[in-house]
Amino acid sequence: MPLLTFSPTMNVMSSPVPGQPLSYGYDLLGGLRKDLKTLQGFGTVIQELLQNAEDACDLAGNPASQFWLDFRDDGLWVGNDGVFTDSNFEAIARIGAGSKRYDEKTIGSFGVGFVSVYQITDQPEIYSGRQQLVLSPLDGKAYPATDVDHPWPSTFRLPWADSFSEVRQRLEAQPVDRKNIENYIEDARRAFAECAVFLRHLKTLRLLQNGQPKFTLKIARPDSRTTRLEGSDGQVITFRRLDIALSDELLAEAQQRGRKKDLTLAYPVKFTSKFTGRLYAYLPTREESHLPVHVNADFYPNTDRKSLLWDEADKRSWNERLLQAAAAAMPEVLTDLQDISGTEAVYDFAHQVYRDNEQLSSNHVLKAFTGAAWDTCFDAFQELELFEGRDGSYVDHGSFLIIRYPHSELLPELLERQLRWILPPEKHQKYGPLFEVLEADELHTANFFGALDRLFSNFPIWLLEHALPALDVLKVFFDYLKELDEHEHDKLSEQLDSLDSLFVALNVNRRPSRIQDLWVCPPLHLKTVQPWLSDNDRVADEWLKAAPSQLWQRVPRYLPEDFCDALREETPESIQAYVQSGWELQGAYRFLQSGQNLGSQRLRSLPIYKTQAGSLSDGTQLRLSEGFTDPFGVCEVLAADSLQGFPSLLERLHLEPLNAATYYGELLPQFFGERPDLRRDIIEHLAKKYQSVNLDPWRQLECVECQDGQWRIPGDCYFPNQLMQSLFGNHYPAFREEAYSGSGIDGLFLRLGVRNQVDEGDIVEQLDSRKFEPLTDETVQLRQTIFEYALAQASVTLSQKLSGVSWLPNERRTGWYQPTQLYRDSAKELIGKPANAEFCGFPLPKEKRNENLAALRFAIPKVPQLIEHIRVLNKEGKGPSGRMLDWLNKKVANLTDEDVAVLRRLQLFPYKDKDQEQKFDVPDKFFTKDPGLGRWRHSLRHGFYPPLVKRLNIPESPDLSTYQDILLSIASEREQRGSLSKEDFDVASTCFHKLSQSYSSLDSSQQERLCQALQRKRIVPVTRENGRGDLNYPMNTLYPDMPDTWFERFKFDKQHPNYVRGGHANVLFLKALGVSLLSENHTIEYVSATNSTFRPIRALDHRLDSYIPALLRFLFKEFHEDSLPEFQTLLKSLHFFQSEKISAKVTAKSSYYYVSSQCDLDAAFDAQTNRLIVADAKPRLGAEALAEALGLPTGAVRATLFTLWNSTTLREVDEILNAGAYPDLPEAFQPVHVAGAVAIATDEEWDDEDWNRAVDRINMGSETRGQVVGQPLTQQPNLQRKAERQSSSVPKSSAERKNKSVSSADPHRSAPPPKKSTIETHFGPSPFAGPSPSTERDGHRPQSPQGTVQPKQGNQNQAGQRRGQKQFKNYVYTYNESDREITQEAHSQKVDRRGMEYAMEYERRHNRTPEDCSADTGAGYDIFSTELSGEVRYIELKTVSGPWGDLGVTLSRNQLAAARKYGERYWLYVIEDLDGQPKLHAIQHPEGQVTYYVFDGSWHGNASYSEELTL
Repeated sequence: MPLLTFSPTMNVMSSPVPGQPLSYGYDLLGGLRKDLKTLQGFGTVIQELLQNAEDACDLAGNPASQFWLDFRDDGLWVGNDGVFTDSNFEAIARIGAGSKRYDEKTIGSFGVGFVSVYQITDQPEIYSGRQQLVLSPLDGKAYPATDVDHPWPSTFRLPWADSFSEVRQRLEAQPVDRKNIENYIEDARRAFAECAVFLRHLKTLRLLQNGQPKFTLKIARPDSRTTRLEGSDGQVITFRRLDIALSDELLAEAQQRGRKKDLTLAYPVKFTSKFTGRLYAYLPTREESHLPVHVNADFYPNTDRKSLLWDEADKRSWNERLLQAAAAAMPEVLTDLQDISGTEAVYDFAHQVYRDNEQLSSNHVLKAFTGAAWDTCFDAFQELELFEGRDGSYVDHGSFLIIRYPHSELLPELLERQLRWILPPEKHQKYGPLFEVLEADELHTANFFGALDRLFSNFPIWLLEHALPALDVLKVFFDYLKELDEHEHDKLSEQLDSLDSLFVALNVNRRPSRIQDLWVCPPLHLKTVQPWLSDNDRVADEWLKAAPSQLWQRVPRYLPEDFCDALREETPESIQAYVQSGWELQGAYRFLQSGQNLGSQRLRSLPIYKTQAGSLSDGTQLRLSEGFTDPFGVCEVLAADSLQGFPSLLERLHLEPLNAATYYGELLPQFFGERPDLRRDIIEHLAKKYQSVNLDPWRQLECVECQDGQWRIPGDCYFPNQLMQSLFGNHYPAFREEAYSGSGIDGLFLRLGVRNQVDEGDIVEQLDSRKFEPLTDETVQLRQTIFEYALAQASVTLSQKLSGVSWLPNERRTGWYQPTQLYRDSAKELIGKPANAEFCGFPLPKEKRNENLAALRFAIPKVPQLIEHIRVLNKEGKGPSGRMLDWLNKKVANLTDEDVAVLRRLQLFPYKDKDQEQKFDVPDKFFTKDPGLGRWRHSLRHGFYPPLVKRLNIPESPDLSTYQDILLSIASEREQRGSLSKEDFDVASTCFHKLSQSYSSLDSSQQERLCQALQRKRIVPVTRENGRGDLNYPMNTLYPDMPDTWFERFKFDKQHPNYVRGGHANVLFLKALGVSLLSENHTIEYVSATNSTFRPIRALDHRLDSYIPALLRFLFKEFHEDSLPEFQTLLKSLHFFQSEKISAKVTAKSSYYYVSSQCDLDAAFDAQTNRLIVADAKPRLGAEALAEALGLPTGAVRATLFTLWNSTTLREVDEILNAGAYPDLPEAFQPVHVAGAVAIATDEEWDDEDWNRAVDRINMGSETRGQVVGQPLTQQPNLQRKAERQSSSVPKSSAERKNKSVSSADPHRSAPPPKKSTIETHFGPSPFAGPSPSTERDGHRPQSPQGTVQPKQGNQNQAGQRRGQKQFKNYVYTYNESDREITQEAHSQKVDRRGMEYAMEYERRHNRTPEDCSADTGAGYDIFSTELSGEVRYIELKTVSGPWGDLGVTLSRNQLAAARKYGERYWLYVIEDLDGQPKLHAIQHPEGQVTYYVFDGSWHGNASYSEELTL
């Protein structure tokens, strides 16, 4: 675009538009001065102007692409090819408005940065299109004009502020020094380069001086990620940009914060160590990123825009989270550099990231960012293919390897070809430090041995495939092994054991083998071992010379032990074949004799020894002869001359000698078991020799042949016996004598232990030995014979021994049992036939001895079995028999508590039902005496098993739990059936009556449990309309607890279906169940007769006021002192009213019943309104109403009240009380004199006449009841008494409430003439004395006198008409007396809520944040409000439903104390006319505006006098 020229002459329109005021708060130059201090430096000016140009567009919406910066003599001229819109002009006029903040297409905050131009100019000029706007901060105007020429589509003319003008002074800025123009030009040139990296639209930046080009920077964007900066000075630098997508969490946070969602990295394509990254907040800051990358995002910058904001925790958190997102993008940067610039750029970038992070101190604000960037770079190298190999391929961390130590040239080739490891090219050796910090794999000891394992764990076929000499290849690895031994000796030593299983050794045939599979053999014995050690098993000599000592020392030596192991695998036949082929036994004996560690066991296992028979044999069975003859050829004997010359070997063999003791005691018994065919011959031979040999081994052999043909151990056998024959027949082990001949047989067997005598033990032993034989008729019959024999014996010995043997069959014939495991048949009645019980299969014989039967110890039934049998019978609808109960009664002493607990749950005892049928029930339903509870409980007949009854704790009569359970059971049955029989109702009534009678004797926890069980159950007896009894729910039931006179007086029904049935009068019990009491659940509504009204009786009211102390004294004696406060409150709240006819409607109702009646009365007490209503003023009726109000019983107490009330004077009352010895009232109820006053604020200065009129109005009670201003209380006793009664009658939750309103006076109560009051109450303390200890915020009480507080002149609120004020908030009481007053109280609460809502909205509209604190009664204010600047307001709120009148509003002592404490921050808000057109008056520091206080004459009573002074 050609350079445009500019003419100083401009055409201004004939009628210029009036200047627009600039918008910068209330102090334009002050705001500019403040912001300008944070935007220093000429570079800041250029950056902000570049930013504006970057955001500019032409009328078609195309972004600007050209930027001019011309340093002229008259000022700095700035231009771009965008065009200002009206909104742009409007925005730049509102300096600091930041209208571009939320425009996603812009990078600036328009207006804030533009302030920086005031560093060099006093009056900026903006031109765009044909329009001009001159900004004049001095007079706060913006002057527009049209039809103006200028050089570029949009032009900024910034005249040099080179003199100390008024603007310079007001801005506290130095004038521009023209000598620094060249420095400014250099700053601009530098700003071009810094800002251009992240510009999106501008393509050409031109720097001029007086219209002549100085420098041009062209910005090319060949693709979306590349930015090429080409300067007119020939410098070119290319950046890659990476736009990072924010996480969903960050996007949401950006939306919440109102921040833009950009995050971009920029890094040079060709990396140099001189490059330093910066942090950009769309424009460059002076803060380095400490990484080789620029980071641009919507950071929070400091106000000077030279660095990011780190001092504010919230903004710092946002900046740090953006930087963490940038750090997470490092892998994408690395892969991009790999594609664009190659591996070395990747390595250089990563190494610079590592160095920058290491150099940064741990407490630096960017340490977490740089650390995270390095961590992600490290992870990228672990996971991505970023390492370059020698062949130019890229691999990941797991395939990349570095060889650290000197090595053969063949080693890398082997590792790459065979193991697929990738090694770096030679030119990348300079990156060794980087590879080390990236933890790239090195060929250290672990990896080297891993490589060996992969190459040589199996036979290395690859050596044959590539025709590689095995020894040469192994030497390559042996050489590197030596390097490892030098550098990593300790680690190498730990790995050496793994070499034994690798094919890294060569045998004699030069074939690779495992080290552990080869041997080295001494040459002297090589011929002897040659049959077992071939060339394939021996290591090659040349390998031994080439291998390092760590390897060849691991080749095992062929030792005598190894030779011994080889011979053990041979047989005598194979050794004989070797001998026949020329192999010499003497050579084997010689090599074995040299093995000093060979023991006899290993040597004797070798099949190389000659026997006397000439054969070869091992030495395990070989004997050394001592001249003994072996008639049966039991063992082999060593040839005497075979081991001559080898004495050491013979000695170590330890051959057993052959002699008589060994032969008969060891060898022949073993041979006897191996040769059944020679057994009789050996026995007959032994019978001849038995007297001189050891027979112990024979006693353990089955060497006795029995009649049944079996061979048995001698101790198990008998010589033939008649008793055994009779009991066992041929089924016992009798010695077969007839099978042997020769002498000595009987003697031999007697010596061996064959039995020739029989006793009970033998019978038992025979039976025990047969416990595994099957149950057949024959085996069962044999045992029945023995069973009968044992029971008939004269001695119990046999039976006792048989009790521990399994020999009896069970009834089902499934096995043999011990007698103790079987029950006799008679036990079935007691325990039934349980699954786990077995019964004896034999009946008892007729001839038996009971002691023998007892000695067998048959199983005895146990209590649990009996219990289980009873449970089974119960399931069948049956119960235990008499024998069972009798047996149980005898076992009472053995019953455990657990047994008793189970028995109590069983239907154990019999009873006759109404049809005289026998049934059974649980013991808990029985008593020793008839309980009279019908079918629900039973009685036991007299003398019924006393021990058992006592153990089961059967009571004589029911207890409360029984009555409770029965009542609940009947109630449940009533629910199911819908009705009750008369018998069940009578039982239920009895139970309810018993519980009611006993309730008061229970402790609190028992009462609580009882009521919890019965509540909400249908358990209360009632009488229905048809006269039938029924049960009702407690909450549906009413107890008529009023006296008969009450029913008669109010004509109330005495019978009702929901009344509790008569006789159940425990009120505490009924109330605990939830039964309503008529005395507490009825209402009496008193209604005047037609055309009649309730008229106040002031005379009786005054009488009551004066009688209160006397009545309290009377009540003090009749009732407890604790009741006096309640009586005092009640008496003060009572009022007498007259009605010619009093109609009373009495109602008792709930959700379940409704009972009512109507009647006419002469005197009554309306508890809802505290009215004493009488037909006339006669004392009798007044006393009757008063007695009803006080709840006095009939009789003497009520008669005394009548006497007191009928007295004519208080003196007479005192005489009656004194005569009756009535005590004086406690001190707490004596009158108390309290001094004080209350001040109120007014909105104008009053004269004496104004005050008098106000006092007169208050005294007349025309507007406010109970307020007295300026006169003693004794002049208005009725008002004071009324105020006391009303304030004390309000419940505490209401009386202490903060929101209160005043109601109009009672039209029927006028002040009586002044007279002396019986009780005088004086004023409370002054609110100006500071907050009271209770810190109440409710202000003054109605009965207090009021001083006057005048505001200062000039701060008065606008005064309205002087008329009575309607309702106030927060500082006077509400008198809840009449319906009209109740309505007014509800209205005042609505006023309160609406006033608070109005004030809260008022604060919000004034950009403050309010908080309702009215619930805090000690704060002294209602609202805590915060401005954006941080300033706070403590606001006390007063609302008036009508105009803000003469009486004004009041502040309590607590509120005044808060006003003093917070001073200028304390505000009084008064909202008037809330029911009409509300208006809020805000008064700052009201306490500070009061000029004086006025104290009226009523303060006389508060004065103290020391002495009189006469003037």
